[in-house]
Amino acid sequence: MPTWNDKYLLGHAAIDRQHRDLIENIGSLQQALDKSTNRETLKKSAEKLLTCSLGHFNSEEFLMEQGEFPEKNEHIKEHELFVNRISHLKTACETGEEADGGEISSFLDRWLKTHILRTDRALVEYLLQKSKVLL
Repeated sequence: MPTWNDKYLLGHAAIDRQHRDLIENIGSLQQALDKSTNRETLKKSAEKLLTCSLGHFNSEEFLMEQGEFPEKNEHIKEHELFVNRISHLKTACETGEEADGGEISSFLDRWLKTHILRTDRALVEYLLQKSKVLL
């Protein structure tokens, strides 16, 4: 289960704060998946993660738009993949469909490592560099 540590710091206060919340909510969902909690509890964890991630993604996408980030479309596709996976889990909880908790947990681990440490880092570095040029 992921826990916040300084390796996730990117140097943008708002994004770093949102990432801390995102990691906490991913951890809560993974804990619910690991404990095989009831569908209602799992659904609530998924909903909370969706709400948190959508707010964060909207913030990042606004920054990408304002900063004219050249890799915006690829970055947004990663956001969409995440939202689709968690939405599917939420729907599975509602309909009684089986969900592979181990696979979802692995997806979340991989996504965190690649998205924050690679994709979001590239965005923040671009924005910080661009702001230096504008000063």
